[in-house]
Amino acid sequence: MVYDIQAAQVLVYLWRVSIARQYRVNERITVPQVMVIGADGDQLGVMPTSQALTMARERNLDLVEVAPTNTPPVCRILDYGRLRYLSAKKERDSKKAQKNTSLREVRFRPNIGEHDLTSKVRKIRELLDDGSKVKVSVFFRGREVTHQQIGMQRLKQIVDDLQEEAKMEQAPSFEQRHLTITLAPLPRRAERKTRERIEDQDAEIEDAQGGSEAVPRDGLGEDNAAEEDEQSQPSEEAQESSQAVRG
Repeated sequence: MVYDIQAAQVLVYLWRVSIARQYRVNERITVPQVMVIGADGDQLGVMPTSQALTMARERNLDLVEVAPTNTPPVCRILDYGRLRYLSAKKERDSKKAQKNTSLREVRFRPNIGEHDLTSKVRKIRELLDDGSKVKVSVFFRGREVTHQQIGMQRLKQIVDDLQEEAKMEQAPSFEQRHLTITLAPLPRRAERKTRERIEDQDAEIEDAQGGSEAVPRDGLGEDNAAEEDEQSQPSEEAQESSQAVRG
């Protein structure tokens, strides 16, 4: 479990500073000395590369150079195979997400109610938060097509509600009874969401390292709770005295 956590930490670090996915491992590290971080995250200090490699082998792990530009370079002792697996999985998931959410569509009728329109705006906001472009369409049926100005008002209302989160990439256009616009997330919002994802990943790693909640030692916590319950409840003598006064 510790090795999985450390591999995830290094993966997040490499993604944050945009280090190439191919980096030196074990005998490929040719510098004479390195700064070593152990499998449990402790800094072991600067030592010869041969000594660090011996320490990694004694633990059946690998020595991975994670910061080659530092002086001396920083290496971590971890399971390199597990790190490669996590990196490949992250790349596959990223490509799958980009393929599935590149352009999404939200449709509604021109006579939509205000409550339903608010729900549509909320859905559009969620798609924009995921980094997707959103095609917003108002579709007309029958004689509704003669009231295109109502659909235009609905689209303008949506653009106004999302003006701080999206920009209109495509102006309103009418095709086959559909009045459509295309919204794209603002770059600043996309960068903020990326930072939030990094912070969420760091928080998950910290939570995994934190372990379970602290347990009161020698049952002192339960005793204190019992004492508080006893103090919060009036004694029988006090109750009897109170009843006598009322009598």
